[in-house]
Amino acid sequence: LTRYRAGSVSVLLEVFCPLRPLLAVFGAGHVACALMTILSQLPIPVRWIDERDEIPAQALPEAGNIQRCFGADAVHELKALPADAQVLILTHNHQLDYQLLSEALGRDDLSWIGCIGSANKQQRFFHRLHHDGYTEQQTATILMPVGHQDVGGKLPMEVAVSITAQLLSVTHNQPTPARAGIDWREMRQHLNTG
Repeated sequence: LTRYRAGSVSVLLEVFCPLRPLLAVFGAGHVACALMTILSQLPIPVRWIDERDEIPAQALPEAGNIQRCFGADAVHELKALPADAQVLILTHNHQLDYQLLSEALGRDDLSWIGCIGSANKQQRFFHRLHHDGYTEQQTATILMPVGHQDVGGKLPMEVAVSITAQLLSVTHNQPTPARAGIDWREMRQHLNTG
């Protein structure tokens, strides 16, 4: 025979869900396709945007963390991104790259801006951006050419690995947010007095 006594139990549940910002990738060329192969294996929410409707079948990795927005207006998609989103520009069109960079700089709530290109492309774009009224402080926030400096190579997968390494180093080196809520001792005191 088992006897049960009335009593109470206090349970404290803490949930730690590090929220990663949305990564918006513009372009579905060779580097972007290689990048999606990597990103599909990582816990990073991705919105993959390209203005073209028809993307080759091999460019379509199936992954729950990747939302495809093909045939979309890229500039409109950039304007609609949530605050703290990360922007990665890998399109096949230099004029579109410039438009996207200009729009990204026009927002002050994006957490990261990267663009593929050479040092010459970076100089041309920054000169145009300064001519259009953006400051050196603003253009200094653009990572161009994007990619981790210690990872070399020109093949699409090599560039994708370099970009991923840079993204991960930025994500893992950000300060952790302050804990929210109350200390367990304070909660216990509230429970005991109630």
